Amino acid sequence: DGPALAAPATKVAALALQLASCFDANNFGVNAPLGGGVLGTGCWPTSALLNHSCEPTCALAHVFTPAAAHSASAQPALHCQEIRTIVDCPAGTELAHSYIERGLGYGARLQLLRAGWGIDRCDCARCADSRERRESDPLDGPLLPSAAALNDLSEAANLHAQALLAEEASDEAELLGQVLRLRQRHLDPAHAHVRETHAALLALKLARGELGVARAHAHELVESSRLAYGARPCVSLAISLVTAAELHVAAAVPGDDVGGRALASEALAVLLVTNGAAHPLTRKAAALAGGSDL
Repeated sequence: DGPALAAPATKVAALALQLASCFDANNFGVNAPLGGGVLGTGCWPTSALLNHSCEPTCALAHVFTPAAAHSASAQPALHCQEIRTIVDCPAGTELAHSYIERGLGYGARLQLLRAGWGIDRCDCARCADSRERRESDPLDGPLLPSAAALNDLSEAANLHAQALLAEEASDEAELLGQVLRLRQRHLDPAHAHVRETHAALLALKLARGELGVARAHAHELVESSRLAYGARPCVSLAISLVTAAELHVAAAVPGDDVGGRALASEALAVLLVTNGAAHPLTRKAAALAGGSDL
């Protein structure tokens, strides 16, 4: 009986492995409607047909329906995924989205593509330009490579790891401050590690109620994100803009809300393209910009 039962079991195991591999390469993370992390993952076969581009022509948005009135959680429910063009696309233009974080250097992007999808080369205009220039991408490493710069950046990485383990918020803040100074000394303002440190300090200062300092980090994050993501609409930039707008309102002098509305209006312009008017984040940006309805 053993051999007769082994074959079907082997086939089932092989099929399970195949399906798991397919899911790993074709699933999509679903972000919380108002930002704040990934809620889960799902598969959308049509979207999975899209190729990658570091200069995407479209973005993927998840549509949520309002929570039921009787729901205790009061959380909106995921309805569907939309493919939304973010640039003008004449007939024949390939629809492609970015499989990875767009605000990275050429080397970092290629490393992620190889590890996640086995892609050894991206032929988008952005990557082609990096190859033709044959010079280091400023978003990949130190602006002026040297032993001292590499040592400082290694020390920054160690300090960041210590900050994550710090038990006292004051110790974490001090360590992150050192990390930021070292990284700003050697890295482009738009480098992912600089943005990462501003985001960590923003979250920490917000948790401690230091709204003025949090607002400053939010504005720095907006400026570095603008540089990192370029002109093409990007949800990550929009989230930074919405956060900065909220803090501008919370930490500003009473009556001085012009800057906050300007930030929210910029976010709204992006989100109308990437997420659509009905998305909760778009509606939040609209409210901050001073409009009640879209």
